Amino acid sequence: EVENLIAVLGLKILCKKAGIERVDAGPKGAVISFHGNRFTDPEALLKYIDRNARHLKARPDQKLVFTQEWKDAAGKMAVIKKLTSEIAALVN
Repeated sequence: EVENLIAVLGLKILCKKAGIERVDAGPKGAVISFHGNRFTDPEALLKYIDRNARHLKARPDQKLVFTQEWKDAAGKMAVIKKLTSEIAALVN
């Protein structure tokens, strides 16, 4: 339980750095919402989406959709953490 709490806190820190307001993860992927429906560097984000077009798409409502089926809860957490870390790295 403590390890899970630490993982969640680490994810929240990454989300704050990336300007991510919410991550809704379901069985087939995740939807990422940004604070104020804005990203600090939209051009960098669009390039990132383009490089990851197989799994990542931008919706007209300014949210990102990441599609992937998860093997288990730990796998879901690891992929979401990697994704948020990569998005946080785009912030100057």
